[in-house]
Amino acid sequence: MKYLVLALFLVIVGCAASKGHLNTPSGGPEVIIRNVTEAQVKDACLTWCSKHGFRIDDQTNNSITANTSHYLDDGQHVLTIYQIIDLTFNKENSDIHLFGELHKFAPDTVGTQEQREWMMGELRKIDETLTYPNGR
Repeated sequence: MKYLVLALFLVIVGCAASKGHLNTPSGGPEVIIRNVTEAQVKDACLTWCSKHGFRIDDQTNNSITANTSHYLDDGQHVLTIYQIIDLTFNKENSDIHLFGELHKFAPDTVGTQEQREWMMGELRKIDETLTYPNGR
């Protein structure tokens, strides 16, 4: 029981930690995908979620929320790590502005710079699948 209380404490403290900052207008992971429709971006995001083991929790015309979980077992304790991803896309003229945020619920992992950089890289991959559908 004390390990569960400790784990919950670490999650709460981790949630309160400051988020990393990226060199983007919002400071978070985002890309602008040129000359595509919202439907194309949504399909690419759904494919990305499926490929990475995320289950869709909710989706609208311009957003997707998905989750996944996995377990760490050191032989004495099992820690469940939950991940929730929020993808939001907004039409701007003929372009789509895609924002992403990954939330990890485990000690010392919430809102880290490394996490935001990883999400930024994944958004760029989604952009590339739409910009170069036949590869480069």
